[in-house]
Amino acid sequence: MTIGWGLLGAGMIAERFAHDLAFSTEGRPAVVASRDLARATALANRIGGMEALDDYERLVSRDDVDAIYVATPNSLHSAHCLLAIAAGKPVLCEKPLATTAAEAREIAIAAQTAGVTCMEALWTRCLPLMSQVQAEIANGSLGRITQIQASLGFAWEEATGDPITDPALGGGALLDLGVYGLSLVHQLLGMPDSVTADLTTSATGSVRDAVILLRHDRDDGTVLSTVRASHSTVLPNSFEIQGTQGTLKIDAPFIVAESALIGTVSARRRSLADAPNPVMARLQNTRHWSTIKRGLRRIRGERGRTISEPYAGSGLQFEADAFARCLAGGQLECPSVPLDASIGVLEILDQVRAR
Repeated sequence: MTIGWGLLGAGMIAERFAHDLAFSTEGRPAVVASRDLARATALANRIGGMEALDDYERLVSRDDVDAIYVATPNSLHSAHCLLAIAAGKPVLCEKPLATTAAEAREIAIAAQTAGVTCMEALWTRCLPLMSQVQAEIANGSLGRITQIQASLGFAWEEATGDPITDPALGGGALLDLGVYGLSLVHQLLGMPDSVTADLTTSATGSVRDAVILLRHDRDDGTVLSTVRASHSTVLPNSFEIQGTQGTLKIDAPFIVAESALIGTVSARRRSLADAPNPVMARLQNTRHWSTIKRGLRRIRGERGRTISEPYAGSGLQFEADAFARCLAGGQLECPSVPLDASIGVLEILDQVRAR
C-alpha cells in the first residue's frame, strides 16, 4: 500500500518532506493545506501531483488522505495532532511533538485511546547511519561510553512572526535545534539522572544560546553529555561519542549525516622517567610551529575508519518509511521514535526552561 500523505502547513519543512517522498518506497504527497491558499497552491505546483486546500479540517477528513504530516509552527503541533487523531488519521508530527511534556502526554493518551498511530518526525533518529552508530556501541568497539557532545547552531536573525525564532510560535534555539542533540543522547542513554543548563534569551524571550549538561549514572560508570544549541552563531554542528577504547564522530551537520569517523583510544601512563622530546621542543621555538601544528592535526585526523550510509534527497523519506512500516504492522508507536522518548526529551527541556 502506498500512503497518500496530507500535509498540514506549506512552509519550508513541508516542502522538504514532500520533495523527499520522491525517494520514499512507501508514500506520496497527496494534499497540502494552509490557511493561506496561495501558499498551499504554490507548494502544490512546485511539487506536482498535489491538491491545495485552505482548510485543515477538510484535509484531515479526506478519504484519499491516509496519514497526516504536521508541519505547522511548534505552538500549533499539539492542536493539529489532536485534530488528526480525532479524525482517526495516523499522524507524523514534525519535531518537537509539542512545546511541553504535558502537551505531548495529552497527544499520546489521545492517540492510544483512539487506536491511532502517532510519531514525532525526528528524522535524524531514522537515518540509516544511526543503525550503524548503535551497532558500534553495542559491539563494544568504543569500550565504555564516558562522554557525548552534540552541537547545533546556525545564525538566524530574530523576527516577529518567524516560527523559527518567535517564542509566541514556539520558536527559539531550544525547540528548533536543541531537540536534535537531546533526542540522540536520549536514544543512546535514556533519561538522565541530572540536568543542568544555562540559556541566553533576547528581549522577546526567544532562546538564542543554550548549553545543557546531562549526567547518566549507569551500572558501568557515569556518562557526561553536553548539548549546545544556538541561533546567534554557527557551531561545529557535530555529534561525538567518546569511550574508553574508541571515539565516534558523526560528520557535520550531524542531523543529516551520511558518515562517521571511528578512532581508537590509547591510554598512556606518564612517569618521572618521561622526558620532553628535544626535537619537538626545538620545533616549538621556531616561527614555523603554527604550520607544523596544522600538519600534525591533519595527520591525526586521518586515523580511524569510516562508516557511511549515503542517500538521495535530504533524509526525511526515512522517517516517512519508518512510519509506514508501523502502519503496515498495526503498531500504534514506532520503535524509531517512541512516544515515551518524545515526552522524555520535552521533560528535559521543561527542566532546562525552569532553570
